[in-house]
Amino acid sequence: MTLVPITSDGPKILVSNSNELFDAYLELSTQIGGGTILLESGYYGSHSLYGSFGSDEPVVMVSADPDNPAEFESISLHNVSNVRIEDVHVDSTSNGSSGSSLIEIASGSTNIQIVGVEVNGKIDGIYDGHYGVHISNASNVGVYDSFIHDVKNGIVVESSEGIQIAGNSLEWLGNDGMKFSGVSDVLIEDNFGPRFVYPEDGAHLDFIQFQGADSDDIVIAGNVLLPENWTNLPGIFMDDAHYTNVLIEQNIIVTGMLRGISVSSGTNIFARENTVLDLDGYGSKATSILVDGE
Repeated sequence: MTLVPITSDGPKILVSNSNELFDAYLELSTQIGGGTILLESGYYGSHSLYGSFGSDEPVVMVSADPDNPAEFESISLHNVSNVRIEDVHVDSTSNGSSGSSLIEIASGSTNIQIVGVEVNGKIDGIYDGHYGVHISNASNVGVYDSFIHDVKNGIVVESSEGIQIAGNSLEWLGNDGMKFSGVSDVLIEDNFGPRFVYPEDGAHLDFIQFQGADSDDIVIAGNVLLPENWTNLPGIFMDDAHYTNVLIEQNIIVTGMLRGISVSSGTNIFARENTVLDLDGYGSKATSILVDGE
C-alpha cells in the first residue's frame, strides 16, 4: 500500500479548544487556502464539519503532541473535502446506540484521510452500540494505522468508492471487524482482526464481510485473523450480492468455521497464496476457501 498523504505547505494555527478548532478550519478552508491545525492536548468534544466550509486546498488536523493527543467524543464530516486527521484519540464516554458512529465520513465527502487515530467507545465490557468508523456515500477515503476497539462494528463502508483500509488493528468488538456494501475500488490491506469478540446471542459476525449490494474492483491482501476467545468467526465472507474483479491474496485466517474465505457469487475472482487454518476441536471439522461454491 502506497499512501500519498494529504499535506499542506500553508500556515500553521495552534488551537486549544473546539471553538478555536472550528474557527481555524473555517479560516484555512475558505480564506487562506489550506494549512495545518495543531491541536494542543485536551478535550474537544463532539466535532462536526459540513460542506459549506469545504476546502479546495488540503487542511491537516494533527495533535501537537502525539504522545498526549487531542481527545474527541466523536468526529463527523459531511460533504467535506481535502482533510487529513492524524494522531488524535476519539474516546467516547458512552456505549452508543445501534448505528451511532464515532468517526462518520458521509454525504459526498471526498479526499479524507484518518491516520494513526485511536477510536473507542466506553471501556466497560459492553459492545452493543457504536460503529468505530462509518463511511457512506463518500469517495477517496483512507483509514490507516489506527486502533479501533470497544465498539460493536469496527469499520463500516457503504455506497462509496476509492476506499483504502490499511494497517489498522481491531479489538474488543461485539460484531463485524469490517463490513462493506455497494463499494468500488477498494483496498483492504495489512489489517489485524480482533482476537477478542463478544457477540450477542445469535449474531453472525465476520472479520471482513461484504453483503447487501454488488461491489467491484477489490483487493484484500495481507490481513490477519488470530482469534482467542471466540472461534466461530469466518474470515473473509462475501455473500448476498455479486462481486466483480476481486483479488484475495496472502491473508492469514485462523478459525473454527467452515468459511475461511468465501465468495458466493462473482466474476473474475482470484484467491491465491492465502493461509487458512482450522482450529481443531472447535465448530467445523475443516476450514475452506470457497469461490462460487467450489
